[in-house]
Amino acid sequence: MEKFYYSKEGKTIIYQIGKYLYTIKGKPVAFLSEGAVFTINGHLLGYYGDGWIRDKRNNAVMFTDNCSGAGPIPPIHEIPPIPAIPSIPPIPPIPPVPSFNWSSISAEDFFVN
Repeated sequence: MEKFYYSKEGKTIIYQIGKYLYTIKGKPVAFLSEGAVFTINGHLLGYYGDGWIRDKRNNAVMFTDNCSGAGPIPPIHEIPPIPAIPSIPPIPPIPPVPSFNWSSISAEDFFVN
């Protein structure tokens, strides 16, 4: 069963099936892992817990019907629409076979995008 997330205005924004978050049109946009929210490509968006999705500064961005704990007072939300059939989330890339070569990327630059 899906779980809906609402904005501070009470608008239905996304829904969750398993660890994936989808737009109402069924497009996978993020996944949840160990208390964090990541884009499908693996970039940190923020955090989740107790029915809240929060930004990187831990400010509330979205809420569910069962939100609890610290946070702003959630508004009365709209009745969620019937979501589209979700598309299949992308499969994480398979890493290449390890090589015997040193990388052209320096150790100092490795974590810099």
